[in-house]
Amino acid sequence: YYSLAEAEKIKRKYGKYPEKLPVAINDHFSGKPLLYKVGSHEVKETYLMKEKPAPGAMVQEDLCTLEYRIKTIQAVAVWSIGKNKANENGLARTSATAGKFTDDLCALLVISQQ
Repeated sequence: YYSLAEAEKIKRKYGKYPEKLPVAINDHFSGKPLLYKVGSHEVKETYLMKEKPAPGAMVQEDLCTLEYRIKTIQAVAVWSIGKNKANENGLARTSATAGKFTDDLCALLVISQQ
């Protein structure tokens, strides 16, 4: 997003990210300004997990599955609420509590990983 680049320019000039979104851009889905936050964010992390063979099955060394977990990082984010018009704090493609998937469109600039 253009507004994330503008936030980075302000940080480089003044030493910190702005408190509010530096550029007024409306969210296509809500008609309201895009959401913006500097600080702690949850992101979906993907990793490989070695499969455990069933008892008595032949062992195949190369069987792995993709696993997912939510991780907290420090970042600057600009996001849209997405088509479902629910603010899921920038998360996309993760299972929500109601069994539906989140769909926020998010631009994220990682500051540090915890």
